[in-house]
Amino acid sequence: MLSSPRSVFHRVSRPRPAARHTAPHFRPRLEVLDGRTLPSGVTSLNMVAAPNVNGSNLNGVAEIASNDVWAVGGVTNPTTDAVQPLAEHFNGTSWSVVPTPTLASGNFFTGVAGVAGNDVWAVGTGSSSTLPLAEHWNGTTWSVVPTASLSSGGARSMP
Repeated sequence: MLSSPRSVFHRVSRPRPAARHTAPHFRPRLEVLDGRTLPSGVTSLNMVAAPNVNGSNLNGVAEIASNDVWAVGGVTNPTTDAVQPLAEHFNGTSWSVVPTPTLASGNFFTGVAGVAGNDVWAVGTGSSSTLPLAEHWNGTTWSVVPTASLSSGGARSMP
């Protein structure tokens, strides 16, 4: 004898929700022209190939002008596992890797901002969790800018 549909549904178990990940989840974010509209006469955007840097991540981008764009992150040397800051520059035509000072392993950029072609700042994580990284572009070279140490919780240590 067949059971009624009601009894069939009582025997079906409901799926359990998927386990929640506790690790931070980073998702790439794409913003087209920061919400601005295209200038009149412009009908499309062009893709420009970036340098192929194996083992690299880009974490931040800043546009100073249409021919002065910076992207920053980090690159891992596959032989030594050393992580170093990575800065790439777009001159309006092509992207290129711009050398940054050689630092102890574990340094990488997480953000970049600038107000002029000779005043760009990149920040990130230093070689230990309590050392922030800050570098300045003066139009010619990147230089490390000393920063205050942070406590293990991320708050700045007070003298």
